Amino acid sequence: MIKLIFNGYYRSGTTMMYKILKKSNPKTDCFYEPLHPNLFNEITKGTATSLHKFYPWSDYNESNFKSVSKRYRLVHSKLKKTGDDIIPTNLQEIRPLFDLFQNFKKDVVLQPNRCHLVLKEATSNYNCKFVHIVRNPINVWLSQTLTPPIRNRDRLRKTYGFVTSLFGKTGKKYFLMKYLPKNKEVGNFFFGDSDYKLIANKFNRPINEKNQLSKMLTVWTYFNYQAFVQASNGNGMIVFYEDIVLEPEKWLKIISNFSGLKLDKKYAKNILPKIDSDKNLRQGFVKKLKELELIDMVKEFYPPENWFGNFVEKN
Repeated sequence: MIKLIFNGYYRSGTTMMYKILKKSNPKTDCFYEPLHPNLFNEITKGTATSLHKFYPWSDYNESNFKSVSKRYRLVHSKLKKTGDDIIPTNLQEIRPLFDLFQNFKKDVVLQPNRCHLVLKEATSNYNCKFVHIVRNPINVWLSQTLTPPIRNRDRLRKTYGFVTSLFGKTGKKYFLMKYLPKNKEVGNFFFGDSDYKLIANKFNRPINEKNQLSKMLTVWTYFNYQAFVQASNGNGMIVFYEDIVLEPEKWLKIISNFSGLKLDKKYAKNILPKIDSDKNLRQGFVKKLKELELIDMVKEFYPPENWFGNFVEKN
């Protein structure tokens, strides 16, 4: 049965936490991105992902899943898509899939990355809990644009390094907030256009937005805010990437106590902070969020003054 749904927006730390949950609970089935649009292609490759450098689909090859694999594949192929992505807007869209996991005799952990809008419904229906992780938007943007194996990534990285070394924080801010947002390709590896269209239609946002940073900030805000408001029923918990990476033992214990699953503190030493604590850049992102009329929502779930945790004081 489903024990925990560990959710989060792309590049927010869900894979890091998935690995800790899986290693800490060897008798629990841990399923990575069960709503991934290309799930079965990824499973059958049998190789490490180009992004994460490890093979996260191993539990799909175990007997529990193999017994329902044909049914899962059939239902998965009929899931409602928004563009290239699968973001359910109500539980009924994915219930036939999640029911299969619920019927497993072993405890199940799901790391879907796509359940932002249905977390409360899912936890109520399956009598489980959810944890949703939030990462500051500066580092989400950096990770979504300069990390994935997109065309010209190396050139973008070199340009970023050159501009930053030559012009300092001013050049860095220009590159990240003016230059990169014009590059359509950087937004599509993580389904930026598809997810933005969903948000635009559902929440009455401008449908023809061209700026990739504006799209990312809009999606980041709405997905995280929706998860935040659903956590109020006691079955959900919001955690922050910056808190976890700066005080891993403390937060692994907190998440463990809430979820009822083990998160072995020995894995805390493998967690390394990846936080860009540039106050000038934060000021620029806050200004952008104000222009997009998103800042009030952001202040509710992750006030900008908290984006870096206590990283600035430690360094």
